[in-house]
Amino acid sequence: MQDPRPTLLLALLVLVPLSAAHAQHLAAKGSCAIRCADGSMQAWGNNGSGELGTGDYFSWNVPVGVDVPPTVASIAPGGLAHTAVIMTDARLWTWGFNFHGQLGNGTNVDDPVPTPVLDDVVAAATGNYHTLAVTSSGTVWATGINTEGTLGDGTTTSSTTFVQTTISDVVAVGAGLESSVALKSDGTVWAWGLNNYGQLGSGPGPSSPLPVQVAVSDVVALSAGRHHVLLLRNDGTVWSFGADLYGALGQGTVGLSGTPAPVLGLTDVLSISAGEFSNMAVLADGSLWAWGRNAQGQLGIGTTVDTSTPVQVSALPNVLEASSGVLLSMALAADGSVWTWGDGSSGALGNGTNASSNVPVQVTAACAVSAGVGALQDRAITVGPNPSHGAVDVRTTHAGPLHLQLNDIHGCTLLVGTVTGNRSTVDLSAYPPGVYPLLLHTVHGVSIHRLVKL
Repeated sequence: MQDPRPTLLLALLVLVPLSAAHAQHLAAKGSCAIRCADGSMQAWGNNGSGELGTGDYFSWNVPVGVDVPPTVASIAPGGLAHTAVIMTDARLWTWGFNFHGQLGNGTNVDDPVPTPVLDDVVAAATGNYHTLAVTSSGTVWATGINTEGTLGDGTTTSSTTFVQTTISDVVAVGAGLESSVALKSDGTVWAWGLNNYGQLGSGPGPSSPLPVQVAVSDVVALSAGRHHVLLLRNDGTVWSFGADLYGALGQGTVGLSGTPAPVLGLTDVLSISAGEFSNMAVLADGSLWAWGRNAQGQLGIGTTVDTSTPVQVSALPNVLEASSGVLLSMALAADGSVWTWGDGSSGALGNGTNASSNVPVQVTAACAVSAGVGALQDRAITVGPNPSHGAVDVRTTHAGPLHLQLNDIHGCTLLVGTVTGNRSTVDLSAYPPGVYPLLLHTVHGVSIHRLVKL
């Protein structure tokens, strides 16, 4: 189906700020969205609440242009029927379902038109009915439903505009149904809101309107599902807690609620994504692994049988990024192609049909996603320990010296150097705690790694 409406031109090139070094390029919910290499955006699937950002409520089974400026830096993960993106000027834009005020625009009315709502944002996440945003100073702001303390401001009063939570020094956030989770710069994890399934990391109990610490350390990334949370630790293992419905925790059990424990069989993990009740992990070798609910084939393993331990998605052997959604999943392959699988109703798979699939299918005529985007990690380079209190080793199998550049979160250059002899050291001891993009120039482009100074 051809799009008869005028859309934004996709040929404008923009410079993405270095603070967006690990930008999210894919977002699967009940619909899908991608950040194009030129900074524009495309989306497809269900649009009943205006979540595609096309200015109307028509669903599409092929990618269409989103009505935003071509300056998108990152798409916020999570969500049900609303969308949030961070622009290159650090402004947060939102659109879609807004019954609980989750768009943060001061109303409770759905809006299919993308609108800027908050400045100075470096990270964000969308839950079913709320939105979280992290500013460059490490503070967290939230909007939407708050009956279970989801906004983390110490109250249970919902808000249609962003209110500040009581937590600081945050580098990443995740949002579930009515729960929230945050990663601080020291590698600790904090959670607040609904806790009926142990979403706060200590087993089922009362909800909390204030952040409480989760008993886990050395965490470098997190992702929140509907009632559970995934954590990526510095040693490359994945841990999980919350509801174990459909085997979502990946711990070999079903139906229980838990405290943080390892996902079975996963090592050398680069990135994680928690969906409604299903999950994915991308390993250093490019392999993609999935587990949890599979009723619509959203695990991509050729069946509709749930699994409580990770299973490889063998149809996609070389993946750069993956996103788990609501009954569907999507991935970016190393060759730049975009793939989807699971529930295809309302055209959510983006292949020109409304059919579902339990194996990956290629999205039709999607824009270029990986071309020119230096945020994708080069697997011939390893950096650690990360987080670190001081010295960080940079190791590479690339032949010849590599130019090295360390920036602060605002994009200012702090030091430059060269990786020689396949190994070098970056000393962070003189810098305050925070996030520092590390750029390594290779023959294949720029590989960007986010260093966390404790």
